[in-house]
Parts: sequence; C-alpha cells; structure tokens
Amino acid sequence: MSPTNRDLVRRKLELISENLRDLTTVMNQGKDHYLQTRTTRKLAERCIQEAIEAAADTNAHILSENGFGAPEDYRSGFQRMGEAKIIPLNLANELVPAAGLRNRIVHQYDRLDHEKIFHAIQELLKLLPRYIDVVNQYV
Repeated sequence: MSPTNRDLVRRKLELISENLRDLTTVMNQGKDHYLQTRTTRKLAERCIQEAIEAAADTNAHILSENGFGAPEDYRSGFQRMGEAKIIPLNLANELVPAAGLRNRIVHQYDRLDHEKIFHAIQELLKLLPRYIDVVNQYV
C-alpha cells in the first residue's frame, strides 16, 4: 500500500474512533435518555452513518490497492475483507449487518426502531474497535 493510501486509511480509522467516542457518550447517558431525546438519537444515527461509511471507504481502498477490486456495496466490502483474510472472517460477518443499519438510517427504508438502534450501538462499540485494531496492524 502506498504511503498516501496508508495515511488515508489511518485518517478514516481516526474518524471511526471519533464517532465511537461520541457513541460512548450517548450510551453513558442511558437507554431512557436515548429513547426519549430526539437530538441524542439523531446524533447517534449520524455517528453510526459516518463510522460505517469510513469503514466502507477503508475496505474499498484496501481491497482495491491489494488487487481484490472495489466492492460493489458496503456489505460486500466487509465480506470481501474477511474472505481476503485482511480482517478475521468472523469479525467481517459480524460487521455485515452494520451496512444494512447504515442504509436504513440514511435511506429511511422503514421506520427506525430506536430500541434496536440502541442495541446496535452497543454491538458497534464492541466490533469497530476490533476492526480498527486489525486494519491498523494490516497497514
């Protein structure tokens, strides 16, 4: 990977980290606050969107740079990162639903279930730090 791309990937990983810090703040306010406060939910949704998009961009850069071609969508980016053994396959499979969550938030496919999003935040706070660590080791 060229130094310029390595720097780009690291900036994307930092963006994920920044959003995880904000999501941690949201979680520390508690579930009741989250469910009752629209602005907190909107902040969380934006943080989820930015974090997943940064991970998707990272996936696309790494896959393309290493001859695997650009993924067709966010889901396949995580899948292909696992298949290429760039991240553990189990982690890739656990992150695939995050792409669907991002799409539901951005495209408003259906009414958002705030309880499910709250639980998804808990999962992302576990999964994305692992993703960051593995990708940092790779680059």
